[in-house]
Amino acid sequence: MKKNCIVAQSGGPTAAINASLAGVIKGVIANDNYDKIYGSIHGIQGVLKRNFLDLSNSEPLFIEQLMCTPAMYLGS
Repeated sequence: MKKNCIVAQSGGPTAAINASLAGVIKGVIANDNYDKIYGSIHGIQGVLKRNFLDLSNSEPLFIEQLMCTPAMYLGS
């Protein structure tokens, strides 16, 4: 049985926060143990409110662009 992954971030926008998210997305998509990856909107608040964005079908171009996008894609 495959598992789901939830990624939640907190803190301020840094040079690496979206790049880190892109790395998590790439890693989960490449791993056969996972079926879905969800991003928690606004960190722990998204987990508590069950406010998730399905990132499972992220296109490679989106992931590459996310790596150098300023601000925070998932919010904080």
